[in-house]
Amino acid sequence: MRNSSKKFQSYITRFFQDVHSGDLDGTSSEIATPEIAHNIVIQLYKSAPNALVYVIPQLEEALRNTDSVPRELAVRTLGEMFSQPRSALIDNYSSAWQQWLDRYAIYIIFSFSPPLNFRYRGQDVDPKIRIERLSFVAALLVNHPSHSTEINGLKPS
Repeated sequence: MRNSSKKFQSYITRFFQDVHSGDLDGTSSEIATPEIAHNIVIQLYKSAPNALVYVIPQLEEALRNTDSVPRELAVRTLGEMFSQPRSALIDNYSSAWQQWLDRYAIYIIFSFSPPLNFRYRGQDVDPKIRIERLSFVAALLVNHPSHSTEINGLKPS
């Protein structure tokens, strides 16, 4: 599968897009639900992460969705993939990692060099999504200790 991942990239991306848009021709909606599609993505990541090159940006975009259902699915899917042992997703998709972190962490960073700079990292409005993110903290700390400073920002103070 690893050697064939480039061949499957467009098919996987299309399937993922079609499931989320509800645009599956002749496919039963019980078979191709967003939950099942996300579970497939997680399983594919474990065996052929390169096949998901175009799906990861879609997951990142789902983190910005105002609807909590796709946002929660994206949080769970990315959290599962980020927290895998030997996962390179954090480094390879740093913008997705930052978006995943930013949707939870809440703190203000002050910079005293002129001009005064205030940066706020917002907290997700849905408590289920905050709890979902927290469920990955232990695995992230164990499997990615080099990112412990960022990960520690996920824990409630």
